[in-house]
Amino acid sequence: MELLDDARRHLVKHKHEIDIPKYEFERDRVDSRPVSYGVQHLRQLFTDRQIALFGHAFRWLEENLSADIRVNQALRLALSNALATNNRLCSYARDYGRLAPLFSLRGYALPAMPVELNPFHVSAGRGTLKRNFDRVQRSSAKVLQRHCWDTTSGEVRRFVADYSAGVQEVEVSCAPAHAIDSTLSRPQDICIFDPPYFDNIAYSELSEFYRGWWANNELGGTPLAPNGHDPIGSFGHALAKEIKPMVDALNPNRPLAFSYHSATRDAWEAIGVALDDLQLLVTALWPVKTDSHMGLHAADGNCEWDIIVVCRKRSVCENSEFTIASADEWIERLHPLFVRDSDRTNMNLAIRMAMERFGVPNTMEKI
Repeated sequence: MELLDDARRHLVKHKHEIDIPKYEFERDRVDSRPVSYGVQHLRQLFTDRQIALFGHAFRWLEENLSADIRVNQALRLALSNALATNNRLCSYARDYGRLAPLFSLRGYALPAMPVELNPFHVSAGRGTLKRNFDRVQRSSAKVLQRHCWDTTSGEVRRFVADYSAGVQEVEVSCAPAHAIDSTLSRPQDICIFDPPYFDNIAYSELSEFYRGWWANNELGGTPLAPNGHDPIGSFGHALAKEIKPMVDALNPNRPLAFSYHSATRDAWEAIGVALDDLQLLVTALWPVKTDSHMGLHAADGNCEWDIIVVCRKRSVCENSEFTIASADEWIERLHPLFVRDSDRTNMNLAIRMAMERFGVPNTMEKI
């Protein structure tokens, strides 16, 4: 109790030296949490010690900006990642003996066993400052090791990509799809985006936890969600409108790709509406496992597999037959990996969507 009192006194004494979030959660919500818990302000999700830690850290970052914007972005990313493992809603996962961060269940879930770690520990602990800085540093490594499933051998295959010798300079832009600049110096070679999953998760509400620490914490646009009168059409047309600038910026012969999953027919039909509005054809489709061993995400009814959808402009494609007739063909090639009924449904709905609008590029470059 004395340590808790010390933290409270520290905040009072140094309140002008740290950035304490003043963000208030939106009241009109898809998911009533955390407001339904009585939590009105972001500040309430953190202990005094945690507020002192991040308040000092974010203030220090603003006052000590590097001339290299990439350094500032990396530091802020590491600190933001640490927020998820240093808050009042972190729990102790007894099944594997570690801290479970907030949003491991993709929601503001109340912990059965709350836990607060020592963020300054240098050799142990999941989600410490050091672990988060190390993770960001590893992401910039020039030698990468990854694992993928080999459908030919039926085994996990390891591969290493070595960029230490340098690669051809490329221009990469990261921005909201609707904000892609139409005055780009040249057409883009590939566009990749991550659409919202229909009515699955209100990511705009989850983002409050992070953007509430920023001085400019407004959303970049209106959240994309289906309405009750025409869920398929409203979502599909709105999605098409959002990504049209990205499609317009794309080289006509190059691909656009995204990942998606849903075990509901409306969600996949809405994707079809968007592709039709944009005059796009599906040129490739395949499943990837994304949420393996994710606790409650592995419950019946939830999807563990995403579908990668690759598209091209209809004007550079020829209509063709999609040769995968059903999810059974994919599942047979994925054996012995487990595919639950919800994922089988997800795969079949994706295949049905693609069959109606499948094509092949009429050039030699194909994906």
